[in-house]
Amino acid sequence: MNGTKNTACAPRDASATAGYISSTAASDPSLYDISPAQRLIERHRNLHYPYFCTFGQAKLEIDEGVFCPELTKTSPWLLELLNFQSGQRVLDVFAGSGAFGINAALHGARAILVDISPLASACATKNSTLNHVDDRVTIRQGTLGDCLGRDETFDLIVANPPLLPGPQPDELYRAIFDPALGATVDFIRRARRHLNPQGSCYLLTSDVIERYGYDIDRLCVENDLYPSLVDKRDVGYETYRVYQLIQA
Repeated sequence: MNGTKNTACAPRDASATAGYISSTAASDPSLYDISPAQRLIERHRNLHYPYFCTFGQAKLEIDEGVFCPELTKTSPWLLELLNFQSGQRVLDVFAGSGAFGINAALHGARAILVDISPLASACATKNSTLNHVDDRVTIRQGTLGDCLGRDETFDLIVANPPLLPGPQPDELYRAIFDPALGATVDFIRRARRHLNPQGSCYLLTSDVIERYGYDIDRLCVENDLYPSLVDKRDVGYETYRVYQLIQA
């Protein structure tokens, strides 16, 4: 590749979560404490942009409206659990600033980064150049269903989706909130077809998704994936979990 490729993908499937939305799922503020998310958003609002930080081996330049992985408990924790290797083919879904995919490329992997946000996709493009991994990174703007061919498979998939149900009035909210948590469900539905037979996927979740009426284990089994719990962290207001998914 000659430089980072940044492609906007055309929508293909507007009913991706059909049949998976729980009958009990509804926007219910009593399901979780929204104040930590509000504080996180406020911390983003108070940054001076562009904001520079280090995440793993990557130097990141964060633009206004793009989620900063340095400001959250979950992103550094997820990074610690990953083992990037040279020669891997890596998919970074919900890629944001490109933090995970760029770290993979810095370890010698080739990475495709997918995010629905045009601001995030532009930021990830800039960060791939900043880290001199243009030749190993491709960025696609859109959803997983829009941006990948059915025959595209990967050795490692990293998924760091929005964890809370809620509105998306702007791009920053879109990184944290998903009105029906359908993005996580859609990802589980599609993940197996993009895994190599010996590949694995690391998916970050919050127990809010169970409070909302979903069963991660059941969703995985129904979509021919075997889930195993890699680690969990109880921070009081939520319990975060990282699952490893492999082909069943």
